[in-house]
Formats: sequence, structure tokens, C-alpha cells
Amino acid sequence: MQELIGACVECEKPVYCKEGFLDGVLIENHRVLCFPCNDRRAAAAPTAKEGLHDRAKETP
Repeated sequence: MQELIGACVECEKPVYCKEGFLDGVLIENHRVLCFPCNDRRAAAAPTAKEGLHDRAKETP
């Protein structure tokens, strides 16, 4: 069974709840992202760990 939850806020593809599992990611204000858009968003944003590592390289 699948139930339509809403549309992805970035690509507007439908996001469903399938067999009790959300086929996407819930973000702020009860909005949803599909998994591909969430992966692109995560890849574009540096993590805190990466940011610290990059700064350490720049320090002589």
C-alpha cells in the first residue's frame, strides 16, 4: 500500500509513504524532499568535519 504524502519541494515529484516507510526525507515546516534531491543537497553542503579539515590545510 502507498499513500501520497506530498510533492518534493525541489523537483515536485510525488513522495509516498510505502508500506509504512516514507519514500523521502521530512524537512522543516512539514515539507518533504525525495531521496535524489536530498542526496544532491547533502553533497552540496560541506559537513562540519570537512570544514575543519580544510581549515587545517590552509594554516601554515
